[in-house]
Parts: sequence; structure tokens; C-alpha cells
Amino acid sequence: MTETVETSRPSIHGVDETEATGAEAFSATHDEPEPPPPPEQPPLPLATKAGIIAVDDLQHEYVAVPEWNMRVLVWGLTATEREAWELSTMKVVDQEDVDNVRKKTYEAEMEDFRLKLLVRCIRDEAGERIFGDDEIAALGAKNAAVIERLHDVARRLSGITDKDVDELAKNLEGAPSDGSASD
Repeated sequence: MTETVETSRPSIHGVDETEATGAEAFSATHDEPEPPPPPEQPPLPLATKAGIIAVDDLQHEYVAVPEWNMRVLVWGLTATEREAWELSTMKVVDQEDVDNVRKKTYEAEMEDFRLKLLVRCIRDEAGERIFGDDEIAALGAKNAAVIERLHDVARRLSGITDKDVDELAKNLEGAPSDGSASD
């Protein structure tokens, strides 16, 4: 037979308090049952070419622009569009042929950096661009604070991090133009 031992001690109010020890003391301070473990999630199915191509993974977001009294629909870039945008932020400063491979030296071209991204990301509900590359100057004439807000959303939706921007800002030396041998 298990016996519970009780001890008395004076309380801060001058009244004896009885204190249980052993299993009763533990259960008295831990009345709440432990929560059940989270249910196991079934594993995701293995990717297939058809599955990857079929999924609609492009993100877009409406951004309220009170300065323009409208909402702007900003889309994230596809991988191909992002490559084109990155190339638009570089210029060739030197090229030479080395071992039958055309070697180009690039330099970051930060002029209109934000605007080059925004003309690609501001779209209509069907996902069609509403600005062409030749309309960068028109967009550049708008409020800089609005452009910065829209640019932040476009970067986030396109997965463009601060690290990516820093790397684009560096000089890109020796990047092959297309990886093919020259004639």
C-alpha cells in the first residue's frame, strides 16, 4: 500500500499549508493532459513532367495604390521572364573569342532597374503585360514611393532576393554569351 506523506509549512500569511509529495503532488500541478501528437501528413506524390507542366504556380497580387485611385495587379515572373529581366540589367562591355568560345564581359546596368522589372510584372487579369519595354520612361515619370511599393511586391512574387540583386550589381566577367562555339 502506498502512503502519501504530507508536510506542513507556514505560509506567507501565517496559516499552515499542507503540501503533498510523490505522485499526488505531480498530478496536482499537472492536471492538463498532454496534447496528442500531430497527425502524420501523407507524403507528396512524386513529380512527373505532365504534373509540373500542368500546375498553375504563377503568383499575382492586387496592390492598392491610393495615389492613383486604383488597384494594380502585379504578377510574379516565370523563370524565362526572369532570365530575360536579368539580362536586361546587364550590358556587354567587352567580348573576345577564347578557344573557339565567345567570351563576353558584362557589367551591371542599374539604370531603370526597378522599372525594367515592373513593366514585366504589371499585368491585366489575363496575365498580359500592360506596359511594353518601350514604355519604361512613362512609368518612370510616376511617384517614386508608389514605384518602390510595387517593385517590392514584384520582387517578392518573382523570388528575387536581396542576395540576387547584390549579385546582379557586381560586374559579371567572362560569362559566355550562349555557351556555343563561335564560327
